[in-house]
Amino acid sequence: MAPLYSRIRKSRHKQLIILASITVITVIFYIVHAVILSRANLSLIPSKSGSEWFNNKPLLMPLLADTDPHFRAFEAIDYYARRDSEKRPNSIAEVKGIVRHYGDNKVSDNRVVPMKGSKKNLNLQTGVGDQVQLRVVHLDFKGAPPKLEFLRTLFSMIAESGGNALLIEYEDMFPFDGMLRNLSAYNAYTKEQVVQLLDWARKSGLEVIPLVQTFGHLEYALKLPEFKGLRELASFPQELCPSLPASHEFVKELVRQIMALHKDTRYLHIGCDEVYHLAACGRCTSRHLDPSAIFTDHVTRVATHVRETYPGVTPLVWDDMFRHWSPMELSDSGLGALVEPVVWVYIEDVTHLVPHYVWYMYGHAFRNVWAASAFKGAFGETAVAPNLDRHLKNHISWFQVIESKTKRENQASTDETLNFRGIILTGWSRYDHFAVLCELLPVSVPSLILNLLYASLKRTKRELSKMTEQEELKFIFEVWLQHLSCPPYNKFDANELANDPYQWHLSTCGFPGSNLYEAIGAYLLLKSRVDSLYTDLMENHGWVSEYNVNNNYSSPFRVLEAGSGELVNSNGLFDNFRDFRNSTRSLLSQYYDQYTVDEWLEQKLDPIEKKIHFMASAAEKLINIDVWPRRPLNYKNKT
Repeated sequence: MAPLYSRIRKSRHKQLIILASITVITVIFYIVHAVILSRANLSLIPSKSGSEWFNNKPLLMPLLADTDPHFRAFEAIDYYARRDSEKRPNSIAEVKGIVRHYGDNKVSDNRVVPMKGSKKNLNLQTGVGDQVQLRVVHLDFKGAPPKLEFLRTLFSMIAESGGNALLIEYEDMFPFDGMLRNLSAYNAYTKEQVVQLLDWARKSGLEVIPLVQTFGHLEYALKLPEFKGLRELASFPQELCPSLPASHEFVKELVRQIMALHKDTRYLHIGCDEVYHLAACGRCTSRHLDPSAIFTDHVTRVATHVRETYPGVTPLVWDDMFRHWSPMELSDSGLGALVEPVVWVYIEDVTHLVPHYVWYMYGHAFRNVWAASAFKGAFGETAVAPNLDRHLKNHISWFQVIESKTKRENQASTDETLNFRGIILTGWSRYDHFAVLCELLPVSVPSLILNLLYASLKRTKRELSKMTEQEELKFIFEVWLQHLSCPPYNKFDANELANDPYQWHLSTCGFPGSNLYEAIGAYLLLKSRVDSLYTDLMENHGWVSEYNVNNNYSSPFRVLEAGSGELVNSNGLFDNFRDFRNSTRSLLSQYYDQYTVDEWLEQKLDPIEKKIHFMASAAEKLINIDVWPRRPLNYKNKT
């Protein structure tokens, strides 16, 4: 054994390091609390423009910027302040003056993105060389209805960024009535609210395409006792049984109620993706048909009903259920005359999931096809912010496919060329009805606008025709930052996006949701710190493990040495966490109702709070023990 003084010296050194870490965490909590509280009472919707949104926002605190490399939001403002006045801006008015001066004069230097033109003169709605007619933003409302005023502002941003249509998936947020009334969640939109949303979309120049699932993903209906008899398999409420006459009547009523509020739509998306248990029940197997034939029969019934009942409306379907059919199966199905497929791929290499022969098959079977990318909800069921780099690469890959497969002017039509009717930028809120929330819509605005601008500017070709790929991306980034109402700051390129795919400094921009974007960044920092402390204390430390806690067996000196005394002797950590929770609730309430806010807090913050509480309780318990049993600890005297 080492001499006693050497052991004490090492122990004291380790204790000082751990205590310093705890102090840093406490300081971070205070800072996060201050930042979030300072923004909790901000007005949600700008009165005139995105720049006014930024002007109403306080500065991000510099200590937070210094704490984590992601938080570099102060850098640009600090640069201009030092360059012009040798001091940092001390008020919102000073920041407004800096942004206004350099924004209006379009200053360009080695550090700042040049600001070319304005949102109004980019002419994204018209252009030459169209490859896709519709640039559609998918809004997934299931179980998390955004507030109407936020959506109203978002509609304007979508239109300004080149979008011209919305694909709205209401699910349980639609105001069903009659026999379907229980499909609606208690916090569903009212009919008046849906009509208002549709009116705002129309005034923004956005065509609305409703999406209603008619085969798979019907959990919100089949979970209920009155519709459980329509399930394909009694234990799983995912799919409708296509062999039941009652299923077809149910689908007709679904379609009728959706179409009653969307009378002017040209398209109806009828879903039909991920029918995992296709033709699995006794009713279906007794028909002695291949699963593909049963799928075709059901989709044909639904599509025919839509076309006959609503003349001029074209049904759309997700393509995954027939993507792996043979060309003969797809051709013989007759689906090509009834529906238009939406080919969905969200990864960085579209060709990996949709190889050449699939496009050959689709070109032979369908007159028009649609592409479906993703701006959120694709890279993790519990993600809290979109990976900007991965989503952009998904769109880059998609347009490489579209360019290679689109029929050119004066080119003869072949089975290898296709007509892309539109591209749908999907934004999933949950992976299915029962899943937890993934990225929230306000936090996903930067990803949405970046990828929508990419799709729109790639379409026009006017500004990009003579650019290299890198120059093209640089130009798109410049326009993107302008549309987000960002202050001038360091130049931005694809390499920076790859190195830092979340770009938390965007929280200083003026887009709707920027304050929540900052809060999510702070949440991730907080979670990382608490997880690290928990791992070090409860798993790596030899005196505060679950075994020690369960058996009330440890050295109080060693527990204190691990830094646990800070958790026991101070309520600061708990108080700071509660303040952060309350502040985050206030921010979330700007965008969502109380039920969605409560759900998010339970999913994201409750686990952190439980870890803090468990660490503090375990440490207090072990420190206060002053006598201990003889080994073995599980010994029981049988005499």
